[in-house]
Parts: sequence; C-alpha cells; structure tokens
Amino acid sequence: MKHIYLVFLLVTSIGFAQLTPPASLQTYYTDVDFSKTGSDLYDDLATTTIAKHTTFLTYSQRHQFLYNADEDSSNESNVLLMYSGESRSKTEYVSGSNPNSTQTFNTEHVYPRSLLDIGISEADLHLLRSCDTNINSSRGNNPFTNGSGTPNQAYFSTGSSFFPGWEWRGDVARIIMYVNLRYNEPFSSVGTLNLFLEWNAADPVSLNEIEDNRNTVISDAQGNRNPFIDNPYLATVIWGGTPAQDRWNTTPDTEVPTTPTALVAVNPTETTVDLSWTASTDNIAVSSYDVYLGGAFYVNTSSNTTTYTVTGLTASTAYTFTLLAKDASGNESSLSTSATETTTAPDTEDPTIPASLTASNPTASTVDLSWTASTDNTAVTSYDVYVGGVFYVNTESNATTYTVTNLISETAFTFTILAKDAAGNASALSGSAIETTLVSSSSSKNLFFSEYMEGSSNNKAFEIANFTGSDITDLSIYQVKLSANGAADWTTNTYNFPTGASITDNDVYVIGNGSLAVCTGVVDNSNSSITGFNGNDAIGLFKNGALIDIVGTLGDTATFGSNTTLVRNSTIAEGNTIFNINEWTASISNTCSNLGQHSQTTLNINNNDFEAIKLYPNPLNGDQLFIKTNEILNVKIFSILGEKITDSSVDASKSYINVSNLNKGVYLVSISNGNKSVTKKLIKL
Repeated sequence: MKHIYLVFLLVTSIGFAQLTPPASLQTYYTDVDFSKTGSDLYDDLATTTIAKHTTFLTYSQRHQFLYNADEDSSNESNVLLMYSGESRSKTEYVSGSNPNSTQTFNTEHVYPRSLLDIGISEADLHLLRSCDTNINSSRGNNPFTNGSGTPNQAYFSTGSSFFPGWEWRGDVARIIMYVNLRYNEPFSSVGTLNLFLEWNAADPVSLNEIEDNRNTVISDAQGNRNPFIDNPYLATVIWGGTPAQDRWNTTPDTEVPTTPTALVAVNPTETTVDLSWTASTDNIAVSSYDVYLGGAFYVNTSSNTTTYTVTGLTASTAYTFTLLAKDASGNESSLSTSATETTTAPDTEDPTIPASLTASNPTASTVDLSWTASTDNTAVTSYDVYVGGVFYVNTESNATTYTVTNLISETAFTFTILAKDAAGNASALSGSAIETTLVSSSSSKNLFFSEYMEGSSNNKAFEIANFTGSDITDLSIYQVKLSANGAADWTTNTYNFPTGASITDNDVYVIGNGSLAVCTGVVDNSNSSITGFNGNDAIGLFKNGALIDIVGTLGDTATFGSNTTLVRNSTIAEGNTIFNINEWTASISNTCSNLGQHSQTTLNINNNDFEAIKLYPNPLNGDQLFIKTNEILNVKIFSILGEKITDSSVDASKSYINVSNLNKGVYLVSISNGNKSVTKKLIKL
C-alpha cells in the first residue's frame, strides 16, 4: 500500500504574480488553475502530472530515450553526464550487451532506487540521468547536502551525504520535487524541502540547455512533463521560500537591489579574512552577493547570507574588499563602500624547550613522563616524544604528561621531548630522562598472531589470540598492517577493527578474505585487502601505533609461508616483533582444523638460562656489542619497525659483533641457537 506523506506548506498570505503558461504549454496545463496557491495548486499539478503519464516504459527501455534526453547540444553523439558535466560518447554506456570495450557511464536514479516505492517509478525517465558509474557509486543512496568552499565547486561525497555541485543542484532539486509531486515520495529520505527550495532558486533553468531538452524528449516518450522545469517559480507558489525563477512572468524584473552597507573585514589569519555586512533589499528578493577583491571579481556567495570568509590569501598582505547584491533575475546593485584588512604574518617562532622532564612509575611495558610546559607566541599544540633518540609518538595535545607503552621489560630507556605549535614550529629537544622497565610477569601482556593461512586462490586468513588474562572489549587501539613484496615500510594496507569488535580472554579473532571458500564458519570479520598476502609479505600487529607482533620480516622478499598454514606453538605466550619460524608449526594448504581456536601449554617464553643472556654495554656508545656465551648463537638486529639490519653470530672465541653500521637509536636484538630464542632491546648512543 502506498504511504501518504504530508507536505508541510510554508505558504501563508504571501502575494504571488499571476501565472500564465506560454501558448505552447496552455493545452498541456488546461486543467490546472494557476490562481491557486499552496496545497491547492500542488493537488492540481499532481493530478495533471499523473493523468498525463500515459505510457509506462520498462526499465530496459530507458536507454533509447535517455541518451536523446541527455544529449550534449554541442555534440549529438555524446551525452552530458550529471554531477561531473563530462561529455561522453553514447557508446560508452555500462551494459552486459554493449560490445564496446570502454564502458564508463549508466543511467542512474537521482532519487535513489533503493528508497523508491518500486513500481512504475523505477522506469520514469524524469528520475533518471546519465552519470559516471564511479561518481554514482560514491553517492550511493546518501542524502543530499549543501556544499562548502568556493562556488562552482564540483560534486563531493562525505561518505554519509552528497553534494551534486553548484551547476547541478537546481537540476537535482527539480527532479526531487517531481518525485514528491508524482509519487508522493518524501523529501526527508534524500534531504530537506528547504534545501531543495534553496537550490531551485539559486540555480535556475538555463535556456536551450539540457533540462528543457529532457522535458520535451520525455514528454514525447511517456506523456507527462516536469512542471518545475517548465517554471521553477511553481515551487515558490506551493511551498514558499526565496522566490525562484519565474519563466512565465511577462513583466520582467528590472529593479536592482539596494547597495549593501556597513561592510567590515575582521578576524584575519595568514590566509583568510571574515566579511560581514548589512543585507540589501529587493522588490522580490536578494539571491546572492558578488565579492570583489582589490576591485576584481572574486566569488559569488551563492546565498543571501550576510557573512563570508575569503580564503586563499597571502600572509602579511593588505586587501581591499567590496561587494554588490544580486537578485534571481540577475539585477545587480552598485558596489558597496570598501573595507580593508591585512592578513597576519607567518608564525616562524619556535616554542621554548620543555623543562624538568622526569620518567617515573615504570611497569614491565610502560613508563610515565611529565614535564614543565613550553611557551609559544601563539600556543603550544603538542609534544613529540623520543625514545633512545628515535621519534616515538606525537602526543596530539598540549598536556604535560604522557605514558609510553609497549616497552621491553628489564630495559633502560632514555626519553626526550620537544614542543610544537600549530604552524609546525618545533623547539629543540629537552634534557633526557632515564628509566628502567620492570621484570615482566608470566602472563602475556598483549594480543598476538596465533595462526596464519596462505592457501589456494583467496583462501587466506589470520587469527589473533587474547591470553592477557582480561577481556578486551575495545579493539580501536589495535591495527593490522600489510607490507607487500619486501617493502621496508607498512604503507601497503592498514586494517582497523570494526566498531564494537572484542576478544574475550582465552579466545581468538579471525579475519578472512572476502572470497574465502574454506573455514568460513569461524571468520569474525571479512577483509580482502589486509588478507591479500602471498607468502612473502610481512603482516604486523600494532597497538597504539607500535609494532607488537609480526609474521614475516619487514624488507625481506624471501617466501616463508606460501600455500601453507602456520599455527603458533602452544609454548608461545605473546608476540614477537622479530619473526621466528621456529615459533610456528606448518600444515598443508587450506588446513582449517585449528582456525578459530588456540591453546597454550605454558606461558614461559624461553628457558630461564637463555633468558638471562645479557648485552653489554647497553646503552652502547661504541662499535662493539658483547654477548658472553659458551655456545654458538645467531644474532640478528632489527629496527623497531621490524626491518632486519644485520645478521651475525657469536661463540666462545668471538663474543662480540661489530655494530658500526648502526645509527643512534633503539634496536631489537634477536638471539637464538636453533631451539630457543630471546629478544633484547639495544640503545645506540
């Protein structure tokens, strides 16, 4: 059953000009009483629009008419695309039956098809416009919204709303009004009545252009017309608002608006100045203002508001502004008196150096920092934290405390900070503070990868385990990143957990490819991008931007897991930022037996004797790193991002390695003998 949507009318006792259709349209509108206003005129127009719709096309018949309706007047072989304004060959329509190899556009519903009460409306040509398929996809079924920025701005999508562009907003408004009139579909599903009234008035029908051509072609095909194209002023008479273009008024409006007064220019920044003024008046209505910069036209405001922010200016420059008022008929006032303002000088002053940095309250993985606030000529906006002389994080606030997380236990760390302002000016580094993290407990302190499946075709998935002793109900601080084909960074792809995702203690979370053909019953979330690995791609698990576990080696193109399922050994209690294949048990391709579950037999990562291996000196201020041992040990050094820097060994006869190739910073040292391994943090001064 068709729903009835009430239209809230804005028309009261406003007086309107007598409407008389031109001779060419009088027969079509013979049953409409144009002395009526508001809902009475709406009902007459709706009755005629419905009655004249005598030919009902199928959806598959639309192309043969629409490509003539949307024809580019300057090239009859092309159509003019909605939103983008591009002229494309009629042969490029997207269709399975189209033999042409280039297919770029289709006919799309301006009032989204998914929101229509589907029936004859689906194939109503008045609702359909030729449109680039990618643009229409970005629009989706989101409601329309007003644009921002400079006029003549193109379309854009915010992800939840869509602006059609300054040149197409009137077309959109008149189509939506037709849908309401013909099918009683609500404005609220696609925007607001006031928005479409605004667009209808601000963007009138242009003579001899596409809207008039469409109305003629479509009326020939299905019998009825869009009355709001014939005369946009009909919307004003029905619903009120700013008077729209009256295409039937035999007495043209020639009266100019009054000159804007009291123009002021205030609130300068390096690139902007705010303008405000007293509104002009007009016999009908002021529709917009033209802003002039130094006597030259700068922008049309596209509205009758009395404020505007001028952007794109140059710092330390004096500007003179004037403006004039315009009405819907194009009548212009005289220029206003001028207002002058100078943009501010660029901010080049550095904040002062943060003082009294202290490091305190260590745990096995965290240290609290505090300091005395820096000062600045404008304002300090944030602080950069450095660990071992290497950038760690920006605090993103001017608070004077910060907790550094994801540190290695039993390790001395040196901290420094610097202050930043909004212009990007930075102070020198503060004095240093040193603190040593505590001994870790026997339980896992973080999530870790527990299974990796790189199977046939798209049979790819990975599993993340929680053995921290607590439920993790907020995964927003965690990310998974992919580094493809031996790249030395994590820029290939990033996965963020869905809102509300969680992992209870002793449970796992499985992420699978969207085209996964096996193990589908245990997948918690599908994501084809992050699971696009091929056996030689590093996958990193991050917490608060810091790497906490890795599968594969960053910067290494060697294949480690092609057509293989890897399951983390049950003796492994937490992640490792250095990939060690000995921590994993391999199975044949597409093995699902363990996916969706994980167990641990012990929470001790390494033998106590092996854990006791020490690096010295640490921090290191030289080129020789000593590791005392009576057996042969393999020693690999990695960056804090997981990229391998060196690969060496020590034994009883040579208990040191040369590290002259290491720059100042923080590194991870992996020590192993084939059966056991341990990771230590090294600070190079």
